[in-house]
Amino acid sequence: MDQQSSQMQLDKNRIKKRRTVFNIAVLLLYISANIFLMLCHEAWRDESQAWIIAKQLSWKQIPGICASEGHPFLWFFLIKISIVLGLPFRYFSVVSIVLMSISAGILLFKSNFHWASKILLILSPMFFYYNPVICRNYSLVMLLVCLLCALWNKRHEKPLLYGLVTALLFQSHVLIFGLAIGCMIDMGCNLLKNKSDREPKHLGGILIPLSSFILMILELKQSRGSKNFINITPDFLLERITGGNWSIRFLSLSFSLDYDNLKIGFIVVIIPMIILALFLFLSFDKRFREQNLSVGLCYLFSLGVYFGIALLIRNLDHIQMAIVLWMIIMFLCWTLRNMKKAICSRSSWCSYVLFSSPRA
Repeated sequence: MDQQSSQMQLDKNRIKKRRTVFNIAVLLLYISANIFLMLCHEAWRDESQAWIIAKQLSWKQIPGICASEGHPFLWFFLIKISIVLGLPFRYFSVVSIVLMSISAGILLFKSNFHWASKILLILSPMFFYYNPVICRNYSLVMLLVCLLCALWNKRHEKPLLYGLVTALLFQSHVLIFGLAIGCMIDMGCNLLKNKSDREPKHLGGILIPLSSFILMILELKQSRGSKNFINITPDFLLERITGGNWSIRFLSLSFSLDYDNLKIGFIVVIIPMIILALFLFLSFDKRFREQNLSVGLCYLFSLGVYFGIALLIRNLDHIQMAIVLWMIIMFLCWTLRNMKKAICSRSSWCSYVLFSSPRA
């Protein structure tokens, strides 16, 4: 018996070592490929504008520019740090490559996806070229989403760390703050439900993101009659709701994914979310109902804010905005996969690739 258990342990160690070598090799190839693309990349307007803002404004002045830019301050602060450290504009994309390399490392080493799923994700627009080479705050969003996914099962054990990541998510991009709201509300519901969790650290896990949320509102608050980014008032929203042009707004979802046909773009965007929502709500099991509801809460808040902004406030002009939607879908798949029970049967190749246990 001892010999058998010893052999099993050796086999596990061998598999673990093989898996580690595989992950390191994939990560190194990923970094090398994006560095090569960075050297061939010429920064475009939005990248240059963020760099100029961070370079010319002081730390105190940066929060004041957030309303006109439409983004919270965290990305500008990261650029400011890189400028202070002496990073030249020519190699500005190093910032996003570092953030995305950490994200890819978290995906490879901390997720429970099948190895084929990891490769597909690494090669997808979420991880390859668009976010690492085009240096914008979407790389920061990806890192924070990956950190949330990695911390999901330990969010009640490490509420301060989880709350800090959620707070930073509020300061990354307005399209993703619905996910941060869902995570914050989920922590609040757990605090109300479980008396044993009513400790200072759990309270801090809610107050930290709540403070960041309030700060974000103050940063992006528009003054009446200002010429800032978008003056979001009740009159503005009413005009958007009753003003028509809904086909153009849905068409912006299509253009953001580089599809010319509205019907194709709409199907590509909407159908995967419907399928994933069905996975979530038709898979309730008494043992996992609470976990599913928590994931569903974050997922629905994320979609509500994303499409609310896309349809009522501004059109989605480029593919990086569409990638945020796929980050939300990745969050759903990742957190569901981290649960003890697979959400769907392994009978189909799709569910096998998404949800089966990783092998070396």
